[in-house]
Order: sequence, then C-alpha cells, then structure tokens
Amino acid sequence: MRRLIYSVFAIALLSLPVLSQATAPNAEHGAPISEFLDSNGHLNLPKNYSGSVNPAGFRMVTAAGQPPKFVAD
Repeated sequence: MRRLIYSVFAIALLSLPVLSQATAPNAEHGAPISEFLDSNGHLNLPKNYSGSVNPAGFRMVTAAGQPPKFVAD
C-alpha cells in the first residue's frame, strides 16, 4: 500500500510542469503591456491583478516630477 501511495505521489509531482503549461500557455511571457497602458503610457493594472506583464516593444521613460511611463520602441 505504501508503495502505491509513493508511486501516485511521484506521478503527481512529475505531472505538475506539464499541467501548468497546459493551463497557462502564456505564463512564461506574460500579458502584453499594451493591454494595460492608458493613452499617456502609464501602467494601469486592474485591481487584484495577478500575473506577469511582458514589456516587449516598449521602454520606460522618466522625467523629473512625472510618473514613469512606457513608450513604444
């Protein structure tokens, strides 16, 4: 019985990377930052947002006394 429990546990652990890729294919790259930028280039994440944001194609710029913003490369 103990051997069966260890086998099931081992299979479950080995399956975790496969399952996470199947349920979240874009988790590695994140959501495009353009989905969260306002017209001024300021980042506005939805309340309780959980996840990563992919800044590809944008760069952050700063100016004295201004909040940072993103502009297209």
